[in-house]
Amino acid sequence: MSRPIRAAVALFAVFGIAASGCVIDRKAECIDAEACDRALEQPFGDFNADDATFGDLGTCWQTEDTAAPCVAACNTFRADQVELATEQNNLAVIEACGGSVE
Repeated sequence: MSRPIRAAVALFAVFGIAASGCVIDRKAECIDAEACDRALEQPFGDFNADDATFGDLGTCWQTEDTAAPCVAACNTFRADQVELATEQNNLAVIEACGGSVE
């Protein structure tokens, strides 16, 4: 994921923490992004369970409002990786990132 997007998501999540102390479970889309990232030859590591933003206890999961841009970022990451893997005919990454291997 690009660093500017990651920084914007983190900033939004931190703002949300100040607004509410609630904690929600990490969303499935970002768990799927972790699996997608791990399938890459050179993983970014942004979606690991211990990541400070997207991980199990990350800043994304303070409220549903802070989760929304994180889920969008996870979905964008997976779609981008499917597109790249399709260009490279990398079936393992396509499948790991939720693409269709026909």
